[in-house]
Amino acid sequence: MNKKGFAVMFDWIFSIVAGVLIFSFLIYFAVQHTDLFGKITAKVVAEELDVMFSQYETTETKSVLDFGKGVELEFKCDEGDKRQWFKVNDRDGKDVWGKIIFAPEKIKSDKINVATASWNVPFRVANFVYLWDKRYELDYDPDFELPQWLSSSLPGDVKINFLQDSSLSSDMIEGDCPHFGSRLTADGKTYDKMIYYDKDATGKDVKGYICFKDKKRSFFYGKAMMMGAVFTDSKEEFDCVKKAAVNRFKIVNNVYDEKINHIPFENCPISGGRYNDAVYNTDNDIEPFDSFNFGKVSEIESANNRLIGGGCAGVY
Repeated sequence: MNKKGFAVMFDWIFSIVAGVLIFSFLIYFAVQHTDLFGKITAKVVAEELDVMFSQYETTETKSVLDFGKGVELEFKCDEGDKRQWFKVNDRDGKDVWGKIIFAPEKIKSDKINVATASWNVPFRVANFVYLWDKRYELDYDPDFELPQWLSSSLPGDVKINFLQDSSLSSDMIEGDCPHFGSRLTADGKTYDKMIYYDKDATGKDVKGYICFKDKKRSFFYGKAMMMGAVFTDSKEEFDCVKKAAVNRFKIVNNVYDEKINHIPFENCPISGGRYNDAVYNTDNDIEPFDSFNFGKVSEIESANNRLIGGGCAGVY
């Protein structure tokens, strides 16, 4: 082979090798930076959600989060330390302290619904935060008031039936839900959940229990907690979030109990001892939450109203 032919062959081989190396580098660069950008996106979403949860603690609202691209959120509740955490795109996540979030175990969408509602017993304990991406089809009595953002009867991915049952009793809370799974509507529709409830005398508050599709049931108190059951996938997850809410309940009650010790009674025509009726006396008044009733909440509310009506400072 002459020198000219060898030079041409060398140039050709060099071009191939160089091209392969450059192409390999570009692929490596693209893969690494796609992964990097994915991490950055997950971290940014996690931080933004954490800030959002803090803002929503103080207001009742309904809005839609538009991420502009598909995002996967995973929510978990740790029963041991009564806290929640979430992950974004199976990467970065956050522990959620002092906030009560009801959501499906996984949400995958570019747009996510978010709403809040205040949980009162009768004083405000927390704003519950609800997140969801599915469509919920609800069957309920028209006289039963639900927030407009929740009250949809359009065909949906999850079907839930609300039934008023004024015969609710503590023994109904134990064990599996009877006959659940066989209940059908006139058009042969089955439900993913059944929510049995009773209303108090004023009609403004509710209590009852949820029957999940595996026939397991869990008790709730208050419309805000009942709505949380709509978005929760299982009894285990709902019970865990509920325990976090009850733990927050105790903390707020202790704050009000401590407040009583700093209220001056000398200008109050009612004995200072009456203030103790406006809070729950011990954790034992709160802990048996599955038997919580309208009467206890009404007693606390009435005691506080009597203080205010008598010219005294209210506890809350």
